[in-house]
Amino acid sequence: MNTMVEDLLAVAKAGTGDGPNEEVDLAVELEAVKELLAARIAETEATITVGALPTVVGDRRQLRQLLQNLLGNALKFQREGVKPEVHVDVTDAGPFVELTVRDNGIGIDAEHHERIFRIFSRLHVREQYEGTGIGLALCQRIAAHHGGNIRVVESSPEGTTFGVKLPRS
Repeated sequence: MNTMVEDLLAVAKAGTGDGPNEEVDLAVELEAVKELLAARIAETEATITVGALPTVVGDRRQLRQLLQNLLGNALKFQREGVKPEVHVDVTDAGPFVELTVRDNGIGIDAEHHERIFRIFSRLHVREQYEGTGIGLALCQRIAAHHGGNIRVVESSPEGTTFGVKLPRS
């Protein structure tokens, strides 16, 4: 219950401008997230590769939370007997950069691509995968707060790629 309350507070704060907008090096933030998730990365024997990540302007705390949720999900929703492989990169998207997080996990059926961004929306029972169903809703609020968006770029039973558009710095 405590986790759910904390997650709800995070979602409520994500739409506000309470944090300072500053230059945020996404590579530095991703390294911090990898340190936070080090035990899970080691436990799953995950391989994480990272392309050249840019600096964007935004709320450092929120952008770190976005990265933590996406990387955490990539580690959580792994296929049985398959070590997680996650690749984080950026592509050019005109006035935006699109941060992509690609995994080799269980995938998401196309019919659920919009639903997963709704608060408390879970596709699996709690006994199968831990969590509150708030993580991707929080990511959506953070992306929108920064003038961008998040979407499922592609998904299959062999993995999912999320794209997060953020304005260039």
